[in-house]
Amino acid sequence: MTEATGMMTKKIRESSDIPEARREELLRILGELRETIIGSKVDKIHQPARDQIILSLRGPGGAGRLLQIGRAHV
Repeated sequence: MTEATGMMTKKIRESSDIPEARREELLRILGELRETIIGSKVDKIHQPARDQIILSLRGPGGAGRLLQIGRAHV
C-alpha cells in the first residue's frame, strides 16, 4: 500500500460523516482502484462529456486498463 492510499484508507475509516455502509463501499472501491492504478501509467485521456473523464492506462500487464471518472451516460 502506498502512503497516499494508506492515508485515504485511514481518513475513510475515521470519518464520522460517512455512514458505515458507504464507508465499506468506499474502502472496497479504493482497493480495486489500488490494484488497477499502482504500477500503471496514463496512456490516453478522453473527455467524452463535460462531467466525464476516461483514462486509458498501461501497466505491467499491458495496455487496455480503463478508469472512468464521473457520471456514466447511458
